[in-house]
Amino acid sequence: MRGKQWIYVVMLVCCFFLSPTGWAANDTKITVEAGYGGVARPGDIMSVYVTVESSRFVSGEVQVEYGGNKMSHSLAKEAGTKQSVSFSMPVLPNVQEVRVQFLDAQTQRQQEEKAFIRLLPAETIIVGLISEAPEQLGYISEMKLPFPDTYNIVPVPLSLSSIDREVAAMDSLPFIILDRVPGAMLTSSQQSAIQTWIERGGMLLNGLHSPLFPSLTAPQAIGKGYVIPMQQELASPTALLTMEQEIHTHIKPVLLSRVLQGQQITNRASVLGDMQAVAARLLQPAYKLGVAIVIVLATYVLCIAGSIRIYRHVRWYTAIIITGGSLLFLLWGAVEGMYGSRQVAARIVVHGAGETAHEWVAIYPQQAKPLTVQLPDADWIADMGRTATKVDGMEKLLSYQSDGPHLLYNQSSKADKGNASEASVLKVEANTVTGTIQNPRIDSLQHSFLLIGDTVIPTREVEGKERLRIEYRLNHALRHMGDYERTEYIKRVVPLTNSEQALYDTYVTALRASGWDALWFGFVKEERQVELNGKKQHMLTHTLHVYPLSLDSASYPSGVISPVVYNGPDTPTAYEQEIGRDKPVVWYYSAPALPPQTRFAIQTKDETDAISYQIYNYESTAWENVQSDWTLLAPYVRNGPLMVKANGEGRVFTPSIEIGEERKR
Repeated sequence: MRGKQWIYVVMLVCCFFLSPTGWAANDTKITVEAGYGGVARPGDIMSVYVTVESSRFVSGEVQVEYGGNKMSHSLAKEAGTKQSVSFSMPVLPNVQEVRVQFLDAQTQRQQEEKAFIRLLPAETIIVGLISEAPEQLGYISEMKLPFPDTYNIVPVPLSLSSIDREVAAMDSLPFIILDRVPGAMLTSSQQSAIQTWIERGGMLLNGLHSPLFPSLTAPQAIGKGYVIPMQQELASPTALLTMEQEIHTHIKPVLLSRVLQGQQITNRASVLGDMQAVAARLLQPAYKLGVAIVIVLATYVLCIAGSIRIYRHVRWYTAIIITGGSLLFLLWGAVEGMYGSRQVAARIVVHGAGETAHEWVAIYPQQAKPLTVQLPDADWIADMGRTATKVDGMEKLLSYQSDGPHLLYNQSSKADKGNASEASVLKVEANTVTGTIQNPRIDSLQHSFLLIGDTVIPTREVEGKERLRIEYRLNHALRHMGDYERTEYIKRVVPLTNSEQALYDTYVTALRASGWDALWFGFVKEERQVELNGKKQHMLTHTLHVYPLSLDSASYPSGVISPVVYNGPDTPTAYEQEIGRDKPVVWYYSAPALPPQTRFAIQTKDETDAISYQIYNYESTAWENVQSDWTLLAPYVRNGPLMVKANGEGRVFTPSIEIGEERKR
């Protein structure tokens, strides 16, 4: 008997290992890559890239967990093939572990892998290397850029598979060096991803052996970014000086902001939470519609009373009842129109070379039941209310079981459908702005206004496709105002509703970029669509559109050139700063390319005599005391952005820079 028992045990073990459930866990392999080259900066968006491969057909679900954020995606793959999924997730401080699980739907077995990211200090510039020999480009870490001395350069080799993952994650790379990569190795989607990354503000240092832009011989601006053709071998450190010079000369405002401030995605999401109140106000019934309903009811009552008095035949009673029932039905439909829409959103859309939308969505289900919400155009999506039972990071699909409300924040980028600057030509001469602007939308822009530096020009309501002739003398009323004072002044001039003011304040606090403060703001209430349970539903949205305008001028009045502010990696974008004795603030102005004889002047304001201002001279490589007189611009922008520093203790306001037009102030 004992011998037979051993035979049974052996047979059972063999059956286990030969069955799919026995060996499935061993023939399926998952690999994980987080960040770029395993490194990331807190506040940026990183890509978590998961690959599943197996010798058999596999279906199941990939689940990713990082710092309390969870995402998943279902997949099915043929035998002997690989399938990869990519998720965009915000990089959190002090969280280095990414946990990935794969649940096999056939075997119900679960595999787990962990990836660890090396968190870099916020004062780090990541340079992506796409090369067959990235080790020959290690000298990049010695690059000197016109930024605080605390910044370090970290070169990171990029695998080709990491190029066309998530667009938002690539924005964590200010610079990419493309060298010694045969064209056949880059797929069309990878080439398109690099092109999009440049348009969004990145700088590509293009080597001699690059398959992209082979005919380009001079630096060229593409969208918000730049392509720099390197006319020498990059494998030698002798190319370093050329790279530094090209970066200093062609760095653009968006790249300045990306380098000095990073994406700040976690801080931005919390500030954008102020838009929740804007969205919630859309649920309130409109005052005019309420008045209309009261008028309809009063009219109906009067009609009934009059008909009874004039007509006493029963057929008139019947007609009155039918007519009254119809009116009540229409009234009920109007009420349902007010209260039935339970999806609302507040949105800020920044136009230019590409369109970036930041949106806060609130879903209020009518009853507790399973609900799915899909926002397929989002670069990345966050469940701010923490009520989702599942977040599909690939499909941008969220599943809910509770009754809500469900609060979402998402960011999306795409080609711009229409930029006001395409149809706008504004000139500034003798402190007067003239030109024509056109509303690129088919619907009206409400409470619109121009912001030309520190001057507000109200343009009120502008109909769809309407053209406006602008001729306005700049009054510089906003010069050296703080954030609160600026908003209050604009509200008096335009004026703005509470919701519109909240949207504008959110833009200034969280989204305002450096560059040229020649902008057109306009507000729209519109019905957009969102997919609920696979069906498209109307979503009432209050949107702020921000259109950059081009200035065709050799002079730039005060306030037009908007700086990147730096007194630490988490510096908010604002018009005022509080500085300490050991913590100066530096403003970086991306000045336009102008003739060498161009002159400029700086105006400063502070609330104490204990603050001093300095400006950096690239020719003498030294900081100089700021003079209020007009002086030559060239020495201060020769090898980088114009830099102004404030030392001391107290509140300071953004210095105003005037260029190219010497006049009495």
